[in-house]
Amino acid sequence: MSTVLDLGSPPEEEFAPSTGGQSDATTDSSSDAIAAGISSKIGQEMAGQPIENELYGPLMLVFTLVAVLLFGMKSTGHVVREGTLIGTAIGISFFYLFGVAFLLFTVAYFLSVRVSLVQMISLTGYGLFGPCLTLLLAAIWPSDNEMVFYALWLVLCGLSALRI
Repeated sequence: MSTVLDLGSPPEEEFAPSTGGQSDATTDSSSDAIAAGISSKIGQEMAGQPIENELYGPLMLVFTLVAVLLFGMKSTGHVVREGTLIGTAIGISFFYLFGVAFLLFTVAYFLSVRVSLVQMISLTGYGLFGPCLTLLLAAIWPSDNEMVFYALWLVLCGLSALRI
């Protein structure tokens, strides 16, 4: 007797000779067998499909971080002695994206977590939403009270970090 059911054929209990009225136990086991067959069929179909990896959103968040950093540096009058402001902002943003993603990928590898580097880059990139929003709010509404900045950083960046 096979444990995997074919979804195209009815369960085996329907072919049993009728005893007049079926008990509830037979009906329950039949529905459990159908559910097990469906879940195994879905699992088999999902196992063959590749996981979609996309980097459009994370890259747009990196470029948003570059723009926010440029806005913050220009509004405070920051002077870069070697290089340009945009080169500094791009270097910081992309180093964060790839550096943190590679660090998390290495930790995941040693903990035997099956995740690809592209998936980790995507996850780290989407995690930039909190820092982008925090830095933008801090640049738009500068405050003498640093506790507002730290509260925003804790809440918004903390939620992004918890996602990772």
